[in-house]
Amino acid sequence: GYTLNSLVESGKGLTAQLTLAGPPCNAFGQDIAELTIEVIYQSSTTYVHCLISGQQFTIPESAVAGPSPPTESYTNTSDLVFNYESSPFAFWITRRNEPDGIPLFDTRISTRSMVGARITCGLPYVCFAARTPCGKA
Repeated sequence: GYTLNSLVESGKGLTAQLTLAGPPCNAFGQDIAELTIEVIYQSSTTYVHCLISGQQFTIPESAVAGPSPPTESYTNTSDLVFNYESSPFAFWITRRNEPDGIPLFDTRISTRSMVGARITCGLPYVCFAARTPCGKA
């Protein structure tokens, strides 16, 4: 798993710096020691864009175009909210109007039956277990 080192919020979202929370286990290749998660609120109703980057290969924009950057801030008005825990780092997405409702996406261990699963990033894989609402995956 990973631990949150720093988090910087902006008008478009946030950027979090993570470090490996202990010695590498190298279960899925060489563990990536430091990660950056960038969260961008793309619009007020559609989605939150989460980018996880480290040393792994990223498909260039020229090969697969990603979404256009937002032209205004949706951080405080988006229907979707990015929530997180610092250590071990985990995140989940909820609807703003149902903050205690069932998350749309969830990597917390406490809400899964998969005991011991954590976000794992190793070369060449990025692997994490997530829970989605029943029948919504």
